[in-house]
Amino acid sequence: MTKLIVYEPIDQQVVLKFSKFSLQKGTGTDNVQLYDGQNETSPSLGVYSSDTTPPPSGVRSSSNELFVIFKTDGKNDFAGFQASYLAQKPTRE
Repeated sequence: MTKLIVYEPIDQQVVLKFSKFSLQKGTGTDNVQLYDGQNETSPSLGVYSSDTTPPPSGVRSSSNELFVIFKTDGKNDFAGFQASYLAQKPTRE
């Protein structure tokens, strides 16, 4: 399991975009979990695998923090994923 927290300036939101995404299919296999805050007790922004891929527009936090967990069952080899993040001013609804 790999955990990563992304911090940006306080007046920004984090946008995480995946340019490549190829994980193992099936429940209980590889996945990427995104949380709207600094740890896994924060609200979930989604759990993504080859069954449910992230949106092309990316995933946006509501604050300046985004927590990422990558879990793998260690079986089979897939290409994995490539992601980048950027800070953006909050969008207005």
